[in-house]
Amino acid sequence: MSVEQELKGFIVARYGTVKDFAISIDMPPSTLDGVLKRGVGKANISNVIKICHALNISCDALAYGHIEPCDNAPSTATPKQHTLRSDLLQSFDMLNADGQRKVVEYADDLVFSGRYEKKSDLPALRSVGE
Repeated sequence: MSVEQELKGFIVARYGTVKDFAISIDMPPSTLDGVLKRGVGKANISNVIKICHALNISCDALAYGHIEPCDNAPSTATPKQHTLRSDLLQSFDMLNADGQRKVVEYADDLVFSGRYEKKSDLPALRSVGE
């Protein structure tokens, strides 16, 4: 059974019909039908994320052909960060394998340079005696 067939069964088990699920997540039923027919790997990443979030399943696992519950840890990202991530993933999804490798290499370079390191939102703790 393909992951798309499993996903369809998962949706029907929880929502009754694929159409009802699509309506509940504000997605045109034809778009969801296209994801299930053409494959998750060929779908727009933002649609896949929307589906996964609504079903509380892992986007990563789905990309590898498995349906698994996602980690329920609360997100600390702001709406702006979610938009940036979504834009990045959408662009990444449009690249071929060589382009995707380049993006990962570039991201690693930025991280390891230390220049773009996130600063903690928490105030620094002072040692006893300071």
